[in-house]
Amino acid sequence: MGLTMKKIILSTVVAAAMLSMGSAFAGGGSLFGGSEESSMAEGALYGGASVGQATYRCMLSEKDCDNTGWKIFGGYKLNQNMALEGGYYNLGESEEEDDYGMRAVGKTTGIGVAGVYSQPVADNFEVFGKLGAMFWTAEGEASIGTGDTKTSATDEEDGTSVLFGLGANYKFDENWGIRGEWERYTAEYESIDKEADSEEDIDILSAGVTFSTY
Repeated sequence: MGLTMKKIILSTVVAAAMLSMGSAFAGGGSLFGGSEESSMAEGALYGGASVGQATYRCMLSEKDCDNTGWKIFGGYKLNQNMALEGGYYNLGESEEEDDYGMRAVGKTTGIGVAGVYSQPVADNFEVFGKLGAMFWTAEGEASIGTGDTKTSATDEEDGTSVLFGLGANYKFDENWGIRGEWERYTAEYESIDKEADSEEDIDILSAGVTFSTY
């Protein structure tokens, strides 16, 4: 997926979220006339699975790299608009090689927990925002050479970062629906010389299927 398409999707979601929040403050339930019954019901459980693309700084350069990953998630509706949600993220395994023959392999997984605010904007369609924490683990191996001349080093780091995002849900029927969202968290890595840490923004753009008990 190109950068332009990502910007279009993100801009659309942000605009819809801002409009729907404006209608909520004005006392409306749905911006375009959707009924409150189209949103998630209080006390309901929901879950789903998504696949998508994670964008991050490459391991062997300062460029941006993309990797395919997936997640499974579930949540509980506290009331008409608020929910608590958790998910397991697997951002896939990436492989890179530079012009000098150095090769790097890395993978990242995480557990995300967040509060979710949703607002219906049309029948069976709602937008949402989330804010919470990502408990992530990153593993990597760098090597150069082959056979007896191969030299390699491994590293593993973990941390807790703020997780936030925007998205939208559309329900086909009482239980099944589709969901698209953009999420971001910032991972902080300890430098080799222990003198300064480096930060890296991880952007996750995903789409998937949801199932709810309402």
